[in-house]
Amino acid sequence: MRRGFLILALAMAAFLAAALCIAEEIQVSPVSVEPAEQWLWGEVTLVKPGDRTITVKYADAETDKDMKMTFSVDDNTKFENVNSFDEIKPGDSVSFTYISAAEGKNIAKTVNLEKIDEAPAASGSPVEEVFGEQQLDMPVSSTTPDITQEQAPVLEQQAISNSVDSGK
Repeated sequence: MRRGFLILALAMAAFLAAALCIAEEIQVSPVSVEPAEQWLWGEVTLVKPGDRTITVKYADAETDKDMKMTFSVDDNTKFENVNSFDEIKPGDSVSFTYISAAEGKNIAKTVNLEKIDEAPAASGSPVEEVFGEQQLDMPVSSTTPDITQEQAPVLEQQAISNSVDSGK
């Protein structure tokens, strides 16, 4: 019995020594986990220059409700279509790429002021826009044309033929 116990103790000691040797060879390096960059588009509702924060109202895709999110701007934040933080005003349409930091802060990586091109005001009627100042000499009628009884079968046959040709 003593002999079996001794053999078991020696086997465990050998196993433990081998495990320690292997553990020394394996070095665990710390993994740096950067938060994933996210994107959001919305309308600026509040700008706090002292805190360097921008609050945006956006439509949540999952709940279809208006939500608000506040972003912190730092020295690494890049601005597009605007020169600086100071030019952003409530009512502006903006998009952000940002990361959510461990302390729950949303840090803006880029701030893009969305410029909405306004269409030029129409100077005249739609006909003038399409055809210039040239007027069309066509009478405007709200009545249907008169069809004779001789024309009706021919027009009906043409309508059937056209619907067959178009795949209807």
